[in-house]
Amino acid sequence: MAKSQASPGTFDGGVYDANGQVVTRGLQLKASYNNEPLPWEEGTIVSTIAGTHLFGGMLQARHFGHFLTESLSRMWAFKALQNSVQSVVFYLRDITEDVEPWVNETFREFFPEANLTLVRAETRFETLIVPDQSIHPDYKQIVGTPLIRQAFSQAKFPYRGTRRDVYISRSKLHVRDGGILGETHIEQMLQRDGYDIIYPERLTIEQQVQLYRTSGRTIFAEGSAIHLFALCATPTHRPFIIWRRRVNGVFQDQLRSFTGKDLPGSARVKELWIASKRGSDPVTARASVDMHGIEGDLRVNGFISDQPWDEYDTKRDDEELRELGKLRNDPYLPHPV
Repeated sequence: MAKSQASPGTFDGGVYDANGQVVTRGLQLKASYNNEPLPWEEGTIVSTIAGTHLFGGMLQARHFGHFLTESLSRMWAFKALQNSVQSVVFYLRDITEDVEPWVNETFREFFPEANLTLVRAETRFETLIVPDQSIHPDYKQIVGTPLIRQAFSQAKFPYRGTRRDVYISRSKLHVRDGGILGETHIEQMLQRDGYDIIYPERLTIEQQVQLYRTSGRTIFAEGSAIHLFALCATPTHRPFIIWRRRVNGVFQDQLRSFTGKDLPGSARVKELWIASKRGSDPVTARASVDMHGIEGDLRVNGFISDQPWDEYDTKRDDEELRELGKLRNDPYLPHPV
């Protein structure tokens, strides 16, 4: 699998039958890219593995959010077949890349019985079961179908004690990561209302899953942490997203599929700022937000008390942008929302 470089906008890798024909069900559906396995070449098999195995698809081993949304969508089948298969088989989009530790941590948390087989060269399996992906038809991201919810719910932590109200922050991420200007003000106001401020990058996967399983009102600064929360979410959860870009249908539909609820609130982004050397990529942008609008959305939807927030001086946005620009040696410029 992944025998050589594919053409731009595509990637190699997948499943071939005994006659060397591509197994259509094994094609990895991924947003913005097409999985186009290169033609089979005779004599390229480097190893043969006996037994029965389950095909997991393409493993996103570097980007946490893409791993959660793209690489777990066939794992619904593992819960039904785990006593019949020796391993779950994945291939890498780039066979030279390393696998981040959180990949194995996530599998240990949700599917501790699974043995992973990572294919970096052409491999023949005695029997390979190829399940469908459970994904959104437009966004090509994992969604909470009944089988997916059943598979992930079996890893739920038992509820003990009072549920914590938590804010999942981005304020401690690297300066190159996107974020919300004035996020420390949001943190201070939510702390005053009894919220715990959480920096998920400082927690293990186990700690994050346990936190989400037992959280009450859960507010996110928009980011990849939402995808992990979705896998843990149930209809009892009440998530809210403070958007740092425009409203993202991927997050909306994914959370709706796991909780059965629409997301409250709306995007309150006034302006986006992006480091000049980043061109037009909004992923790393900093968002100037309408604090009054965020406060109002949180209050009307029951996430905060009636105590008014302290006034936010928008000059702090300018100061923060200047400091970020100095740290990056790259000034921030306005970008279309």
